[in-house]
Amino acid sequence: MQALVARPGGPPHLRITALCRLHGKRGVATVQETGKRLTEFAASLNLPFTFNQVRIDNEEEFRSSSVKLIRGEALVVNCMIHLPHMPHRTASSVSSFLQGVRKLCPLLVTLAEDELGCSTSAFALHFFEALHHYSAIFDSLEGSLSPSARTVVERLFLSPRITSTITFCGSVNSEPGAEFTKRNWFSLLTSASFKPVRLSAHNLCQARLLLGLFKDGFKLDEDRNRLILGWRSRPLFAVSAWK
Repeated sequence: MQALVARPGGPPHLRITALCRLHGKRGVATVQETGKRLTEFAASLNLPFTFNQVRIDNEEEFRSSSVKLIRGEALVVNCMIHLPHMPHRTASSVSSFLQGVRKLCPLLVTLAEDELGCSTSAFALHFFEALHHYSAIFDSLEGSLSPSARTVVERLFLSPRITSTITFCGSVNSEPGAEFTKRNWFSLLTSASFKPVRLSAHNLCQARLLLGLFKDGFKLDEDRNRLILGWRSRPLFAVSAWK
């Protein structure tokens, strides 16, 4: 938003549409609160802004017609799946979403992903992988957030996410074809006719400058079109761009 305001000639009208599979009143309230915070922040910048919400009822199917498009707009789709604040999705659900996104003809697709996948390997092996993954996240938060902020993140985001990880990946082992690992993102995106976009030197520079605001221990690696955030030797999250 700040970058749009700084553009020569003035900012364009920014319209954000949240695609949500909502579960109960808490899910509705969370999205509405997010929209409220974004609207207030945009107003503080004098940025023309609109926030919309589209509910997706069917777990396995996403219809592109549910998204309102305006002629002449530049459409960018941001995918955030399998992150600490997001519920798990099956491979078929993610594939349906990507196929629907392709029909919208976006200018760019950005993807943020958790570096912990689910697979049909033995449950015990995945349990220990998850243990090391979340231990690294907890360690990284220790020196990055105040005690009160860390408590909120751990209680609201990490605690339910850890429970979801164990429950979902335990059930995956009994459901052939339902597995979803971090390794098949590339095949899912390419099967939906997306092509990787290499991040620019400016993107990398900005990421490293932001990382410098936090304690030592974080590291940044580049792998093809992916930028990977890690804590010491363990990768945590990755972002990438597609078109």
